[in-house]
Amino acid sequence: MWGLLPTAVVFWAALTGLGALGVALALPWALRWGARLAPTVRVRWVIGVLSAPWLMGLAATAVVYGHCIGHNLVGELDDCLTATGRVSSWFCVNRPAPVSALGWALAGALVALLAQRVGAVWAGLRRARRRLRWLGAVADATGRPGVFSVPGAVAFAMAWPEPRVFVGEAVLARLEGPQLQALLAHERAHLARGDLGLRAFARGLAAVHLPGTGAALLGSLALACEQRCDADASLAVADPLVVAESLVDVARLQADPGGDALEARVRALCDAEWSSARAATVLGGFGLASGAVMVLAHVHAIHQAADRVAVWLSARG
Repeated sequence: MWGLLPTAVVFWAALTGLGALGVALALPWALRWGARLAPTVRVRWVIGVLSAPWLMGLAATAVVYGHCIGHNLVGELDDCLTATGRVSSWFCVNRPAPVSALGWALAGALVALLAQRVGAVWAGLRRARRRLRWLGAVADATGRPGVFSVPGAVAFAMAWPEPRVFVGEAVLARLEGPQLQALLAHERAHLARGDLGLRAFARGLAAVHLPGTGAALLGSLALACEQRCDADASLAVADPLVVAESLVDVARLQADPGGDALEARVRALCDAEWSSARAATVLGGFGLASGAVMVLAHVHAIHQAADRVAVWLSARG
């Protein structure tokens, strides 16, 4: 039974890698199209794109193994063994084919690579925890509920261990009245929408993507999260121009003002023209449903084809 494990890992990794390569090839067009979507829709779209290779690998693995598992549940021998005359199969639950040391080594290397990527995300979370401890030591109450001042020209929110907004002393000295209200409304919107957890989850999803692809998608997600919180802040103060002014004033205090991201955020507040996602949603849903029907209708053929490919590769390994 353990022989199924490396085969399943390699098969899942191959299909997931194929999905990640497809995303990388389509990325230039996808980012141009996605940039025209409203921020809230774009957040869901980026999460969907990041999830696509994972889902492709898991779905393909479930289809290939599910055929044999289904036969096993009803007490029948996997029919690909009957059709080929072999006594074992790479995807047979009852009689898995033996896996060579090379197969185990390849599966181990793939698991180690994925663990290294996920470990990098975990290391980032640990750095965030250390930052929280530092903030707890230097932060001072401002008199506003849940708002604390810290040294520097920063403004950000933290959801753990409790929702809090941290604003730099330089920012508090620079912003007045409505602009400060806009900034606080923006940071509270991050907390209300759960953006911190969402972005940590997205980093985990990006572990299977090519480095440049993952970074570009995470950048698009970050901008979309900022833009939708800007929109929430503009509703809170009833004036998007006030939000734009607060963004520019804070950027002037910082060594890295934000560049293209700042320009995109200000443009979205001053002159937002977003494309409708209804047609794309309907088309994408129809495509997914059609693909699912086609796969389910050809489970037997997919199972046999995967087995033949595995046999062909093992004969040349």
